[in-house]
Amino acid sequence: MALIYGVRERKEVYTQVKDGTWIFHYELGEGPPLLMLHSFGGSSWAFREIVPTLAEHFKCYVVDLPGYDRSSIPNRRYTIEDFTDNIVELMDSIGLQKAHMVGQLTGAIIDVDMAGRYPEKIDKIAFISLPGWDPESGARVFWNWFVPRQPNGVSLPSPYQGSGPKEVWAYGERIRSQSGQWDAWGHEENTHWDVPGNVPKINHPTLLIYGEHDTQRRRESLMLELIKGSKTVIIPGASMGIINHDPDGVSREIINFLQES
Repeated sequence: MALIYGVRERKEVYTQVKDGTWIFHYELGEGPPLLMLHSFGGSSWAFREIVPTLAEHFKCYVVDLPGYDRSSIPNRRYTIEDFTDNIVELMDSIGLQKAHMVGQLTGAIIDVDMAGRYPEKIDKIAFISLPGWDPESGARVFWNWFVPRQPNGVSLPSPYQGSGPKEVWAYGERIRSQSGQWDAWGHEENTHWDVPGNVPKINHPTLLIYGEHDTQRRRESLMLELIKGSKTVIIPGASMGIINHDPDGVSREIINFLQES
């Protein structure tokens, strides 16, 4: 079931998937389809500065992942595979057979899973700050980074804090305050997911985008080795909040990659 609202040139859609969850996305632009997935703790708003430029070349489908912002919180804990299955169900519901993919952080992990289990759904992939942890190293990230910053055992630090203007990290705090428990579950799932064990399944043209000071670059060489034919671009001066630091640079790199033959 989909409810569609037109806002000028932007079309807003709410789609209910089989488990009852409502997923929000908006569509903007014309051209080859481009589906965009944000990080946990964020929403489609995270892409606000790059979508207008991308929409000059592509039809952008920009999603609020289940449990975030305008999408409803599911009635059970999700695995990464559950997120992926819902995105595929969303694509089928709106008649989107295949698309280019842009994924940021956990959105990138979901794209990895989709590339392995639903390869026919993807044309090219652009990963923004793809985490490269395995379950062991990811668990250390969860327990050493996320858990100590949970004041009530459920709330996690915003990935946007310190990565841009005050309104950017304030937005992240608002999004995750909708359900600290949901956000905590999601981060536990994503840090325990085996990225190196799954990226070799990718058989699509792949671009890895990192900021110059991005902490995810520590696994850049491993990702390049495991994703055959992939390549990297580095955004100068940027950290993990690349799309806030240099949206024009990120947009340019994505467009060049997706349009090259």
